[in-house]
Amino acid sequence: MNLDFSFLLEHWQDYARSAWVTLELSFFGVLFGTLLGVIMALMRISRIWPIKFVASAYIELIRGTPMLVQILIIHYGLTVVGVNLPAFMSGVVALTMNSSAYMAEVFRAGIQAIDKGQTEASRSLV
Repeated sequence: MNLDFSFLLEHWQDYARSAWVTLELSFFGVLFGTLLGVIMALMRISRIWPIKFVASAYIELIRGTPMLVQILIIHYGLTVVGVNLPAFMSGVVALTMNSSAYMAEVFRAGIQAIDKGQTEASRSLV
């Protein structure tokens, strides 16, 4: 069996450009997702129940649907209501929403893992 990889040499510029776009999408999606995730985590541990409910519903909805479905809804579904986003922006929004839900749970778990005694000790220092 003879494998032919000559197409890689012919289209290496396309692959390099695609890899760069992937890195850009990942960078912006994780950056904005982390920022939104911190806000969602703080909302989720809030004592005000409407804020907690909104954050919990958002996190459970986003984590409960496949990412491909979210991308399709954002890119094609928003055009139904008149919002036309470029493909790159749709990708950034979808990755931001998805990573923010997961990052919110990471931050919430980290915050709630701090012992009550440590929290009281840190408050006494202020």
